[in-house]
Amino acid sequence: MLKLAWLRYGPGNAAAVRAAHQQPVSTTRNADELEWLSAVAGAIRLAARWVPGSRCLDRSLALHHFAHARGVLAALRLGVRRLPDGQVTAHAWITLAGEPIGEDPAALSTLLPLDPGIDRGTLPFD
Repeated sequence: MLKLAWLRYGPGNAAAVRAAHQQPVSTTRNADELEWLSAVAGAIRLAARWVPGSRCLDRSLALHHFAHARGVLAALRLGVRRLPDGQVTAHAWITLAGEPIGEDPAALSTLLPLDPGIDRGTLPFD
C-alpha cells in the first residue's frame, strides 16, 4: 500500500513510466510467474481501495515494480481510446510475455497502444 500511495502522491509518475519502459521484458511464458503476478495484481487491487484517487497507472506501476524486484520481466503497457462523445481516455496495464495480467483482453482490444517501438501509422484512430 505504501508503494501505491507514493506513486499516487509522490513526485509524479512520468519518471516511473519512463523507467518502466526501459526495463527488459519477457517473451516466454512461465506458469509460476503468471500465477504469482496474478495474485500480486489482486492484492494491489485490494490495497488500492485504501489509497484515495488510485488509478490504473498507479496500480500498474506498483505491479511492475514488484514484478521486476522479483526478477519477473513484466511489461508496462499504455493505451488510449476515443469515446463516442469524442473524449479520449487512457488505460495502463501489465503484461507477461504478451498476456495481460488481471485484465479483460476484449476490453484492451479497443485501445490504441502507446508502447515504444510500435508503428502507430498502421493503427487506425478515428
